[in-house]
Amino acid sequence: MSSVQEEIPEEFAAIFKRFGELEEREIRRCAEEDVRARKEDNIPAQPEVDKPVKKDEFRKISRKQLKQLLRPDIATLKLQAPRPEVVESWDVTAPNPRLLVWLKAYRNTVQVPIHWSLKSRYLSGKRAIEKIPYKLPAYMEATKIGEIRAAILEKEAQKSLKQKQREKVRPKAHRMHIDFQVLHDAFFKYAEKPELSVFADVYYEGKEHEDKARQFKPGQLSAALKEALGMVIPTQPPPWLFMMQRYGRPPSYPNLKIPGVNAPLPPGCQWGVNGWGKAPTDHFGNPLYPGVFAEQPAQLPLNDDKPPQFWGEVIPAESDAESDYQEQEENPPS
Repeated sequence: MSSVQEEIPEEFAAIFKRFGELEEREIRRCAEEDVRARKEDNIPAQPEVDKPVKKDEFRKISRKQLKQLLRPDIATLKLQAPRPEVVESWDVTAPNPRLLVWLKAYRNTVQVPIHWSLKSRYLSGKRAIEKIPYKLPAYMEATKIGEIRAAILEKEAQKSLKQKQREKVRPKAHRMHIDFQVLHDAFFKYAEKPELSVFADVYYEGKEHEDKARQFKPGQLSAALKEALGMVIPTQPPPWLFMMQRYGRPPSYPNLKIPGVNAPLPPGCQWGVNGWGKAPTDHFGNPLYPGVFAEQPAQLPLNDDKPPQFWGEVIPAESDAESDYQEQEENPPS
C-alpha cells in the first residue's frame, strides 16, 4: 500500500512553515540550555558519535516533555509574582503561568472559589444538617404578627371538615387585624438593613458557623479578655509584652502602637522586672523606638459650660428674628 501524503493548501503553507521553524528553534534552544547547564554543574557531556548529527535527532523529545521543560516551578513563580501568596500549586500548568499570576495579583481581583477542584459536590456536607426554620426579624416580631398568625392557625385546626369545605366555597377576608400605623413604623421606622457580604467576600461551606471577628481590633483589650488573661491589676502588662520586647512587633501589624515596645507606658506604670520589662534596644543600648520613653500627653480639661467644638464643624448662624428679640430684651424701648 502506498502512503498517501496530505496536500497542504497554498494559503496555509506559509503558516505551517512558520510554526515548524518556531518548533525547531525552541528545540535547539532547549538543547543549548541543557548543554550550558551541564557545563555549569560539571556534568560530563555525552560521548560523541562518529556519525554526523542530523536535525531529526533533536525531535526525539516529545511535545509533552518540551512543555514540562519550559514550565516554571512554584518557587520561581513566587519570586516573579508581585503577591506570592496568590500562587497555587496548579498555576504552573497554565498556558501562561506568569500572566495568570499577574492577573490574580491585580487590584480588586476576586479569587476563584476553592470548591472548584473538590471531588465532592458543592454543599454536599449540609445534607445531614437540619434546616433552621425561618425567624422573623425583631422589628417584625414587635408587631405581634406571629401571635396573631398562631391564633388563626390554632382556630383553623379546631374546625370541622364541613366548616373547612364551606370556607373553600365562601372564603373570608380581613381575618388578621393589625394597626396600619404599627406596620408603617415597623417597615419605615424600625426596619434594619440585612447583613450583606462585602466586595470579594466569597461564600464557602461552613462559613456561617465561624466566629465573626470584625468587631475586634488589635491592641484593644476588653474587660472580659483582661479577666481571662488574669490581668486583675489595672497597671499589669499583658503576658505577651516580654516576648514582643525580645523578638519585635507582630509582622502583620507594622503600624500598631504597643505600650512598652514602641509607645510610652500607660499612666501609673513603670519599667522593671516586676513591671513592664525593658524597652527593646540595639547592641549599643540605644532604644530601637525613641518614642517609647516619651511622656503620655496630658488630657486637656473640658469646659463644661461650652460644648466641645470640632475642627471643620459648621456653627449654625442665629436667625434674624432671634437676634432682634435679644436686642429688644437688652435695649427695651423708653
